[in-house]
Amino acid sequence: MNHSSEKPAWVIQQVLDASHFKCCGNEDLHPFQCVHCAHPMVLCCECDTVYHELPDTSATTVPNWRGWNCPQCDAILTVNDFTSAESHISFGDGSRHGLDDLLSTRPMTELFEMVTRSSETLLQYLTQNRQTFAKQYAHNIARIADAIAHCCPGANVARRSAYAAAQSRSRKTVLAECVAIADPIQRAYAILGVSETLTFKRNSG
Repeated sequence: MNHSSEKPAWVIQQVLDASHFKCCGNEDLHPFQCVHCAHPMVLCCECDTVYHELPDTSATTVPNWRGWNCPQCDAILTVNDFTSAESHISFGDGSRHGLDDLLSTRPMTELFEMVTRSSETLLQYLTQNRQTFAKQYAHNIARIADAIAHCCPGANVARRSAYAAAQSRSRKTVLAECVAIADPIQRAYAILGVSETLTFKRNSG
């Protein structure tokens, strides 16, 4: 499958050039835009630093999350405003805001390899019934997987099918079926789909 000319559907951490962002030494970067005015920013999820005047990465703040206002439009931002679809920065919008120099060129094959490798760890957490670890790890994988699924026909189909199956059948049984999927990308998305049933209370696992 040739992904040479493709990009994620929106700007994600893995296409940021991390050399521009220096806050805590263990940067976990989450690009987002204000859902009210589309002002682009980057949040470090490790230390809560927000780069709020991009492309100038020297301008930072650590907000009071009980009530933080967008520095551009002054609208109050909530936790949901950082993860909703409206918070995604498209590459076109990023260019219009001068963010191109903050981005790196990363092959799509490398991004898919990240998802497939991470799904193996997720599978271990699910198999061992380590649900807290699995939920958090799945959330991190989904941040990449959601943005690149459009480049792989069948990925989201496998994810939705496994999710539906794991709601009505033994999670262990469905995981065994996921592992048997030949395509590594579809297998990874199917495992992710199973993990997403952990948000629901279940009697069997």
